[in-house]
Amino acid sequence: MCGLRDNCYVYAYGRLGRQYYVHSDNTVRCESDDEYYHIDYLDDNNIVWCEDESEYWRTGDCVLLASDDWVHKDNTSIVELGDNSGRWAWNTDCWCCAVTGLWFLRTDIIPFYRGEFALDPVETDAGEIHPDYYVALPENYFAGYEHHFVPFAELLV
Repeated sequence: MCGLRDNCYVYAYGRLGRQYYVHSDNTVRCESDDEYYHIDYLDDNNIVWCEDESEYWRTGDCVLLASDDWVHKDNTSIVELGDNSGRWAWNTDCWCCAVTGLWFLRTDIIPFYRGEFALDPVETDAGEIHPDYYVALPENYFAGYEHHFVPFAELLV
């Protein structure tokens, strides 16, 4: 049993960003600012559990993945999705268009990303290409021409 405030209580941010003494069992320490926060009011103070760091951080120091996990924004294993959603994903769950350099979710991992749009790439010698940037021509399309033609997708790389 604690008898002294200094031994069992910490000055922490709580509801509406106000500070008061809270029992240390009901607080977490935030890595972003080295402050303590009441566990019932983390949302009020924009504090999230950062999966890759296994610590609490401010939302401004993290990004929300399409899988609803928060990770630190400096993590080199995440990429911003190229579908203008503002969402992020693990680079292993995505493919990168060889033409645009944009990242898209793979269709085989879509169950892990609720409500997200996934897209299969077109496989070419130049790499994986977004279907909107790939032009498939019949095999004999240029037959009879003496010039060397480069497939359209290779011109954009």
